[in-house]
Amino acid sequence: MAAMKVAALIPFRNESRLLPCCLASLRGVADMVIGMDDHSSDRSGDLVRERGGVVLEMEGDLSGFSQGKEKIIRQTLLEEARRRGATHFFCIDADEAVTAPFRKYGRALMEELEPGHKLALRWLTLWGSPRYYRDGDYSKFHHIYRGVIVRDAPDLPSYDGFLHMPRTPGSDDRNNVTKCPLSQGALLHFTAADLLPYQMKIAWYHCVELIRRPDEAERINRFYFRDWDEKHIRLRRVPDEWVEGLPLDDVPPSPPSWQWAEIRRLFDEKGAEFFEPLELWHIPQLREEFFRRTGRFPRDMDAMTRLRRSWRRERKRFDRWFVDLCRKMRGETLE
Repeated sequence: MAAMKVAALIPFRNESRLLPCCLASLRGVADMVIGMDDHSSDRSGDLVRERGGVVLEMEGDLSGFSQGKEKIIRQTLLEEARRRGATHFFCIDADEAVTAPFRKYGRALMEELEPGHKLALRWLTLWGSPRYYRDGDYSKFHHIYRGVIVRDAPDLPSYDGFLHMPRTPGSDDRNNVTKCPLSQGALLHFTAADLLPYQMKIAWYHCVELIRRPDEAERINRFYFRDWDEKHIRLRRVPDEWVEGLPLDDVPPSPPSWQWAEIRRLFDEKGAEFFEPLELWHIPQLREEFFRRTGRFPRDMDAMTRLRRSWRRERKRFDRWFVDLCRKMRGETLE
């Protein structure tokens, strides 16, 4: 059997702020790093090269992710890793970092994977700070695992989808996925460590989805509502031993997000009123931009529509709580 060779596959665009943490967390875990530079205007590509990584360049004039080309980007990275002899693919984003315990246990866990099988890590969303993550608040961020590592196999399928596709190709059936214990490793997700860029990212998702499906504004609002939901927020401090070796103190403040520039470009193309049915106008910058372009503020939903949506959300929250309660009473683990 060929020796294990782990390739970390990282798509990025203007991530020079967080790439040092991401790359530092992979020391001792990955044998090679391959990045896809999606039209960065900062030093992201140089940072990967300076640390021994290989950088591919996304072709075309516009961001691959904003054009729904995520599957092409990820598949290209995987094929390049396969060409270089990789046996395992670690599909990590530039705004993520592996906790330090995974440097001790990770390779042994990957060695145990059968061909085509995945290793899932707990995905911890940092919130308002790199030192705290959301946990136990029954939001969309509650006990998420992502299958970010897959062992190559002759029948491993290609990526498919538009946005929010599985990080790794192949089946996510529980029989095909091994969960890494939290004590042995997890993924820290920095996307909401600064909240304004995170809000712009979610607003951009709204806009891209509406262009693709103009008649589905209500469905899009329902899907992304969970990203705005801070009503029952609960935070837990990140243990110091999880971030050992990560240059957290050197992370600079967030620059203006590229999603903000993309949203303004979409407003230019479609007109701001095209996006008025979306629930994203609580962001002051977007409200001001809408007013600047139209001479008025976006119209709010009527009271009855807001009440119906609020009732549906609270019912879903209760249902999740009740299911978890039943599982606890039966002695089942929530992990």
